Parts: sequence; structure tokens; C-alpha cells
Amino acid sequence: MGEELNSWLEGMLKQTGWSVRELARRAEVSQSYTSRVLSGKQEPGAKFYRGIAKAFDLTMDQVERLDREGVEPDDLDALGDEMTLREAYEIMKRLTPDKQKDLLRYARYIKTLPDDELPDDDDDTAADT
Repeated sequence: MGEELNSWLEGMLKQTGWSVRELARRAEVSQSYTSRVLSGKQEPGAKFYRGIAKAFDLTMDQVERLDREGVEPDDLDALGDEMTLREAYEIMKRLTPDKQKDLLRYARYIKTLPDDELPDDDDDTAADT
């Protein structure tokens, strides 16, 4: 595992208040394996990376980019828009069928708006539509 991802994980553990045990539980890997990876005594495998993605609700692409490029713990936006559609698809797959239909209706609505009327990323009113 790259230093960037390891540093990010350490920061996220502090930010979330999770122990290594809690991270392992959420990532669905053993605590001993997680400890060995975080201490640099063992290289992580695909299962570890998938677990990190699951634990922090990230896509595998985001985890890979974190591993390659490194990002401050609070700055996931620095990962860029390259994976926006794939990320949206991954999120949508986890929704109930009714929520998927609602999201699709909202996306179709957004598509009809002129650019100057699109909600900002920080606009909470989008959830009310």
C-alpha cells in the first residue's frame, strides 16, 4: 500500500474516531490483517482495497486514486470529476428500486434546466425537489 493511502487511512481513523478493530469490521477483513497492512508488515490485497471502499463508501477507482495520488483526509473532492458517472452508478446500484426511480426522475429534471439554473454542489434544496 502506498504511503498516501496509509496516511489517508490514519487521518480517517482519527476523524471518524474508529479503532483498527472498527475499520476491520466495516471493511469485512480481519483485525490482525488490517493491523499488519497499516503497519506496513503486509501488502494489502484486493479484498483489503474493496473493504476500504466499502467502509468509507468510496468507489474502487477512488481508493486506487487515493493510493496513487494521495489526498488530505477531508478533501475527497480533490479526486476530481473523472469518475463521476461511475461513482453515481455505484451509488445508484445500492439504492432501493423506488429510490432509483426517484433519482432517475431527478436526473431527467436536471437535464431540462438551463446551466444558470442548475443547483450548486452545496445547494441543499436539491434534496427537496
